[in-house]
Amino acid sequence: MKLLFENWRRFLQRKTKSWEVAGRPFVIKDTSEGPVAFYRSSGQGTPGRVLEGEWVPFGGIVFYPGRGVWFVKLPKNHPQAQGEKILKKDSEFHKIASELAGNPEDISSPQRMEDTYEGIIEVNKTLEGHGALKKDWAKAKEPGLENLFISDKVVEAYGLPRGPLPHVKE
Repeated sequence: MKLLFENWRRFLQRKTKSWEVAGRPFVIKDTSEGPVAFYRSSGQGTPGRVLEGEWVPFGGIVFYPGRGVWFVKLPKNHPQAQGEKILKKDSEFHKIASELAGNPEDISSPQRMEDTYEGIIEVNKTLEGHGALKKDWAKAKEPGLENLFISDKVVEAYGLPRGPLPHVKE
């Protein structure tokens, strides 16, 4: 019985831990560039370029003035990018994304975070705690955006409402 329990425990530990916010699951994977988070895309933000269900690297969630809540994506000038959010075929990130899509049983049931600004603050803290918050990716999109990762300070400074989130941009 003890051996069966030990084997089951090891099996569960092999699963990639996942979280979910605003209906989007995400994981953190170790890469040659350090920890990188990937989320499962809804396919809404880049029709015809990224399909629903594809795993896409992201560096956290910011408040983009005039646009709202925005997932920080892989910059188009990144060595593994073919364009913003689009991965070069056969790059390390592309291989990780393909593995995630091809082996959903290897991903744990997601830990749900609230669909509120408080939940997004928790997402950013989780990424930061794992070394996966990518301020340089936000800065590559627009200088100054690296200071707008959703935090208590940003929520207060912009008077963002408590409660359910507005639509989240990919």
